[in-house]
Formats: sequence, structure tokens, C-alpha cells
Amino acid sequence: GDVDVEALLASYLFSLGELMDAAPDEVRSRWAALSRTLGRRVAATTVGGDAVRGVAADLDDTGALLVDTRKGRVRVAFGDVRHLRSGASRARLPGRGGSR
Repeated sequence: GDVDVEALLASYLFSLGELMDAAPDEVRSRWAALSRTLGRRVAATTVGGDAVRGVAADLDDTGALLVDTRKGRVRVAFGDVRHLRSGASRARLPGRGGSR
């Protein structure tokens, strides 16, 4: 059907305004709850060319992705992130339950 562009834009701007007024921890928490990446095996290539493989575990206070690797937790602030296939559909992390 037809889309009321003005109503769509008004709704978007209202939601954006609410998000901009929210505390940083709330924004991070809402983003993490919607993420399809957290809890999954990933391969990341940073803008510096470093390759990182592991489980996307969390976000830090700046929004950077934290990846648990065999050598420890690695912070990926910028770069390309790909979801990897594994035997299980998603790695399970404490508090994530493997959902989303």
C-alpha cells in the first residue's frame, strides 16, 4: 500500500529524539538487545588490516565490538565484521541465552 511519508518521517524523528536524549548506557543496552551479531562467531578485519576471529561478546562504552578470541578479548572499533557458520546456530554466552 501507500506509505504516508510525512507520518513515517515524524515517527522516525520522534524516536531518534528519544534515543538522543537517553543515557549512553541505555542506548548501548537497547542496541545490544537488537544485535544479530552478539553471541555469534565472527571474523573481523580492522581498518588497519588485522584479522580477528572469535565470538562477538559485547560492546564497550564507546560502542566498539568486543570479540572473545583464543588469545583473549579483542576490541574492534572499526572494520568489517562477518558472521561465521558453526556447528551450532549461535555460541551461547552467559546472560545472552543464544537468542537474537
